[in-house]
Amino acid sequence: MKRTYGMGCLLAATILTLAGCGGTTTSGTLPSLYRGTYTGTWSCPSLSLASQTMTATVGADGSLSGTMNRGAESGTLGGVINGTGHVTATASFVANGNYVIGGATTLFRGHMVGSLSVSYLGTEYLATFDVAAS
Repeated sequence: MKRTYGMGCLLAATILTLAGCGGTTTSGTLPSLYRGTYTGTWSCPSLSLASQTMTATVGADGSLSGTMNRGAESGTLGGVINGTGHVTATASFVANGNYVIGGATTLFRGHMVGSLSVSYLGTEYLATFDVAAS
């Protein structure tokens, strides 16, 4: 009897230990859920920018690169999207200053969509984007 009791305790301890090893994380496990190449538009009504062209490539590690148009000017986009969809980026333009970007994204029917806070010349503006996997 003692041996059966001891084996039962060992089995229970093993199950509890293994159960503690599972679960999910929000730290951004590889590969990134957002990995891929996207094209579409972004808009910032407060800056009188509607349906501006945007391209984005997200690497397996969540790195973000691409382009954003601002009127006739094209800028370089660089940053990261973490495992929970938080976006941190900069859009670098040759003239008239850069954008510091923060916000959130999600995937919906083959599109990466989201809302952003765009800091431009010391003022925060709200923007949205919708880019489709290409």
